[in-house]
Amino acid sequence: MNISRGEFLKLGFAGGLALALPFGASACSNSGEGSTGTVLWSKARLPIPFRAPLPVPPVLEPVRSGANTDYYEITQKAGRAEILPGLKTEV
Repeated sequence: MNISRGEFLKLGFAGGLALALPFGASACSNSGEGSTGTVLWSKARLPIPFRAPLPVPPVLEPVRSGANTDYYEITQKAGRAEILPGLKTEV
């Protein structure tokens, strides 16, 4: 059985659509079932938009440099930061 390139592409498109349709339809549902989640509103007093200054950390200096590369040492640890004025948040 020989099929043309056009027929092969049509069959592939139809098959892909048939597989994607059930998943796409359930993702667009507004009901609680199959929902991606619920909006959680903040109880924190939010600042006036664009009035809180953007905190800019200092520029990190490399521990060593190669011919074309700078090397940095970064330590990851938990801490607390004031992202919203007057409210410490774990980061």
